[in-house]
Amino acid sequence: LSGDSVNYYAVWPVANGPDTCVTIPTSMREASRFTNLLAAWPNPSSDELFVESTEPGTKPWTEILLYDATGRQFDRRVARRSGRRLQVDIRGIASGTYIGRLSDTGQLFRFVKR
Repeated sequence: LSGDSVNYYAVWPVANGPDTCVTIPTSMREASRFTNLLAAWPNPSSDELFVESTEPGTKPWTEILLYDATGRQFDRRVARRSGRRLQVDIRGIASGTYIGRLSDTGQLFRFVKR
């Protein structure tokens, strides 16, 4: 433990490759260190989330894989895509902190469900 933050690590296996690991920051000061995460808003959110990808994609939809704080994949969602912006329905997910991964690019985003 250091300062006002605690880090949790999420690990999940990737087909035909090494395990993927990401640190889930638990404070805004800690989150600012992870600039490779995609922007997601509103965050926290209760029903709908928008994610800004760095790549436009080639289809009007993208599959989103959702991981809990232990790194366990617990759900898949289909996000509507408009250019680089994705719209994700997060209704039905329990309150908590999660990591989402775009299945086509592997890019990650962090969000809080209230």
